[in-house]
Amino acid sequence: MTPAERLAKLVRKKNKELEKNAKEEFIVGSTFIGLTYGGLAFLSGCVLAFVYGMGTGFVYGFGIGLTMLSLAAMICWRTVNPTRSYLPLDDPDAICEMLDNGTPQTMLFHPEHELPRFLSIVTTGPESVLKGYGLKQNLISTDEELLERSMKLLKRCNDGYPLKRMKNPEAAVLLRQMGLVRTDRREAGLTLALTQDGDTLLEHGKH
Repeated sequence: MTPAERLAKLVRKKNKELEKNAKEEFIVGSTFIGLTYGGLAFLSGCVLAFVYGMGTGFVYGFGIGLTMLSLAAMICWRTVNPTRSYLPLDDPDAICEMLDNGTPQTMLFHPEHELPRFLSIVTTGPESVLKGYGLKQNLISTDEELLERSMKLLKRCNDGYPLKRMKNPEAAVLLRQMGLVRTDRREAGLTLALTQDGDTLLEHGKH
């Protein structure tokens, strides 16, 4: 098995974990939406039935539940922003800052902003669904050429690779997403260095 094939195997395993997490977010979100907004629609319908009659009251109740769900979804969309993508990035400084501040978890996908805690009752469902969608949109690339370049970069990180020399930002981001490299501040500046997992992957390649 070539080094790139070993990395590809790890990426596929990681993507399966992300897909599982996305599925869990969808299930949790759908459940909360059903309980929260379905319950709101039912209770509203029961109250309005006394005023407008059974049929009209529940139609209005359904409209209230749907309206509140739409408002919560719009709030969550602006916060979670599941369609955004990290790459391609044209600004080398932005890439360096992202690699320096990001963790393997946050570089895969996370909400841009945290919603106020008091809104959690009405936003948990839509937010979870959007998080699941965001995870599905940001699976790690399995492009063979990118994996080859990523392994070459990983080998260069054995002694530290100064980011000012970086020519493969996609490869650097992939390695950081996989938790194979970290950033160190050295005399040469911001440098990519191996994590224990990255060192283990290279060691396996020598046998």
